[in-house]
Amino acid sequence: MSGLELRLWSEGDLDVLRAINSPSMKRYLGGAETEEQLLRRHRRYVEETASGTLRMYVVRWLAERIGSVGYWPVQHAGEPVYEAGWNIVPPYQGRGLATEAVRLMLAEAALESGTGQHPHRHESGGAEARSCR
Repeated sequence: MSGLELRLWSEGDLDVLRAINSPSMKRYLGGAETEEQLLRRHRRYVEETASGTLRMYVVRWLAERIGSVGYWPVQHAGEPVYEAGWNIVPPYQGRGLATEAVRLMLAEAALESGTGQHPHRHESGGAEARSCR
């Protein structure tokens, strides 16, 4: 997708979290967060992205910050795996931007790991599954 890029999360990206913190975007994730929760999440994203514990990116399209994408280590069935998540603000949804952002993130993850391995996706429905095709 022409003009789409990822940039590592930084101190100045709190407003991106605020933009994706709407009830409609967070309805399946426990609802919108309080300002205090957003500040804690932002601090964690900044610190853990800098340390390499997780990788959070701001999604930019045509110079606009339109969402986020990232991955972090978790345990699944007793094995270490990576979980990923992404958000694209409503005015930019339905254009394939989330799909392209996930592709870019996966390419970054493969470069960082040095393995070139391709991930398996968890079988689920909805837009998330379509973005993983």
